[in-house]
Amino acid sequence: MNIQNLLENLDGKFTIIFVVSVLLEWGILIASKKIKSNKNGLINLLSYFIEIIPYIF
Repeated sequence: MNIQNLLENLDGKFTIIFVVSVLLEWGILIASKKIKSNKNGLINLLSYFIEIIPYIF
């Protein structure tokens, strides 16, 4: 069963709710992935600065 057949069998309101919920879930997954990748980058950057402190002073 593909998405097009599923959407044709659903009523108008259910189709809108289904599409909005799928888009919302994708948005949340993409946002959480970006937050995780930025968090790792921030931790790596902070670790680098902590490591070079002894060499600065």
